[in-house]
Amino acid sequence: MNSQERRTSGAYRRTKRLESLHAKPGKDRSESRKAPECDPDPEERKYLAVSIKHTEWRWKFGDPCVLWGRRTPPEGPRSFGGYTKYPRNAELYSLKDWARSWYAGSGVMKIDEPVHIGPNLCKKYRNFDTVLIAYDEYCGYCSAADLPTWDPERSLREVIL
Repeated sequence: MNSQERRTSGAYRRTKRLESLHAKPGKDRSESRKAPECDPDPEERKYLAVSIKHTEWRWKFGDPCVLWGRRTPPEGPRSFGGYTKYPRNAELYSLKDWARSWYAGSGVMKIDEPVHIGPNLCKKYRNFDTVLIAYDEYCGYCSAADLPTWDPERSLREVIL
């Protein structure tokens, strides 16, 4: 395969789109992403819990992560059980939800602040069982990687039932 054929392949285009997620115009790509300047609202449900423990095996940037829970209504109790690969089906958490959970004092969960998704996510946080990632950021990652954001089979079953 020559270099021209490689550039037009789907895998090459997907890799370039993923790299562009983290490239800042006029900045060196090796510069790490910085957390937002403002403090996140601890009450706002906008985070997905990514299970590093279940995602880590052979994970490459561009693959789906294993997410916690099933989506519950805003006023209902949070789901801290079960896993999915689809962000629209996964539970949305606030920082306070995790602070109130029994996982808060365990030390194996990085739940004090959200992290950014990147090529070395699992390697960087391998000492933790779970990390929090902003829902919008993860959905942007899924879009760039051509990953589905919802489970069409589950949604179809819910409509039929």
